[in-house]
Amino acid sequence: MNPAEKPALIIPLAPEYILDNFEPTDRIAVLVLNREFRETIQRITSAEKAASPELRRPLNRSGGKCRRGWCERFRKAPRAAYRRSDSGGSYSSPASERTRSNPTDERREQLMRAEWVDFKSLKGKVSMETVLSHYDVRLRRVGADEFRGKCPLPTHCSTSSNDSFSVSFTRNAWSCQSASCIAARSGRVGGNVFDFVAEMERCSIREAALHLQHSLTENQIPGVTSRNEESVAHTPENRPLSFTLRNIDHQHPYVASRGLSEHTARYFGVGYYDGNGFLRGRVVIPIHNEHGELVAYSGRAIGQTKPKYRLPAGFRKSHLLFNLHRAIWKGDRTLILVEGFFDTFKIHQAGHHNVAALMGSKLSDRQADLIGTYFDQVILMLDADEAGKAATAAARTALSAILAVQIVELASGTQPDQLASEEINQLLAGFAHDVPTPDR
Repeated sequence: MNPAEKPALIIPLAPEYILDNFEPTDRIAVLVLNREFRETIQRITSAEKAASPELRRPLNRSGGKCRRGWCERFRKAPRAAYRRSDSGGSYSSPASERTRSNPTDERREQLMRAEWVDFKSLKGKVSMETVLSHYDVRLRRVGADEFRGKCPLPTHCSTSSNDSFSVSFTRNAWSCQSASCIAARSGRVGGNVFDFVAEMERCSIREAALHLQHSLTENQIPGVTSRNEESVAHTPENRPLSFTLRNIDHQHPYVASRGLSEHTARYFGVGYYDGNGFLRGRVVIPIHNEHGELVAYSGRAIGQTKPKYRLPAGFRKSHLLFNLHRAIWKGDRTLILVEGFFDTFKIHQAGHHNVAALMGSKLSDRQADLIGTYFDQVILMLDADEAGKAATAAARTALSAILAVQIVELASGTQPDQLASEEINQLLAGFAHDVPTPDR
């Protein structure tokens, strides 16, 4: 064969492989292995067969004994050993595709597999919202997709910038405009989830990604759920009602005895209910979520009937604030926070419409998040009994980290619903918020 006619294909294979697989008419120049290399192959093959009984007598397609088992593996090995993953980066083939006779290689393989990070996939699984929640960072909404608050980064040391940290959950990005953080990050203003974790943990971007990857694996942080999947954590717990109660008596003597005008009672939908169901014979109070959707009715007993308040089964009052939607619509950035329904009615009736109630004495994390989202300042006006004083101290501690907190000092044992409009206005006169316009 003239070498100029066709380039030679040099195949380092054993002679028996060549004889079995190439026709005489093929114009291919084959470089046959020398005796020394063939002997080396034979020694390795014998050692492998001794270590792996299943390789001793493999069968070819025709059912005969295969004499070229090692050569087949030699020919296929480069493709298996140097594959690349779809997202880029080197790929280490599974142990089942290679001969694992060296324990050191196995340990190295396990280490490499454990340290592999798919940044693209991980970025899609972990959101800024999840990471901020993991570090207990609380922000307030300042726009359709912008949240702002105090910078949580260890590099932040600016005393005059308490509102420099902002986040966009849609873009999954954050930034801090403080001079200290910008200087510490060599002029960079913000970044993504990896940058944030790297700054919080004071580590490299790769170490931050590994930290997130391990947290996902150990279920320390939740991953992003597909929009098509039903997630219990994201399912609304207080679903909007599909009905409203009718024939409510806003002029019932009990309503008037609590100091509410008919105008206030009608405005809030409060009144005696004489219909059917578990609220029959009680004064009903409609409860809405922060979006203004009706989610429940509470029933106040008249007289000494127990329980004093009745709520529907499964309703979670710790997940919302009573009258919050009206306080948000008012547009004031200061919220007056009280304990109960009738506290809210009396303060609203005195002209302070930016008021909401805990529906109890304990501030939950969800309620604190709602307050921090929609307001810059909160005025605590809880009951002046022992439970109320303890609740005031706890609420002040929880809320002072995310917004300004002021406290109204009531006389010992006093509740806001026991005060006249004039007394309420006098107590709130020294605090910076809207000018009251009493409801009549």
